[in-house]
Amino acid sequence: MIIRKNNDLHDIKDACAEEFSMKQQYCLKLILGLLFFSFVAVFAGCGSDGGMDGDNGGASVVVSFSAEIQPIFRDNCTICHKVDGIASFLPMTYEHLVNRDATNTDGGGKRVIPFDAANSILYQRISGIGLPLTEETMPLGSAQLLPDEKQVLIQNWINEGALDN
Repeated sequence: MIIRKNNDLHDIKDACAEEFSMKQQYCLKLILGLLFFSFVAVFAGCGSDGGMDGDNGGASVVVSFSAEIQPIFRDNCTICHKVDGIASFLPMTYEHLVNRDATNTDGGGKRVIPFDAANSILYQRISGIGLPLTEETMPLGSAQLLPDEKQVLIQNWINEGALDN
């Protein structure tokens, strides 16, 4: 603080105001600098996919029908679900699953209802959740359901909108 020899109250007030203004400017520059370097650090750590060092940055990953869901059906369902099988619709084709009436069910319903796994007959059959006692789980005649991770993948695919991707 710069004060002249005559220590006039007015001079002290001006000196204090000048010093306060300089501190405000310094703080503002400091905050802006920190924000700038924070953004640089965040974006410098991002890969080409927008994730950071193996992490997806909290972004949701959309389940792929062709890459993730169809292989589950191919490996677990085609024993029965084939042209001459006991359940002749083909679950590997998107058109036979989404918004299609379920067959052989007491209460009716749709095989897959986009964004609604809980009311989709497919999910009820593979998980046993919400399935009427008179209905059987799939795989039919099997004492074991699909593994949990496959059930969750199908549930997520349905709840994401059952995309044909």
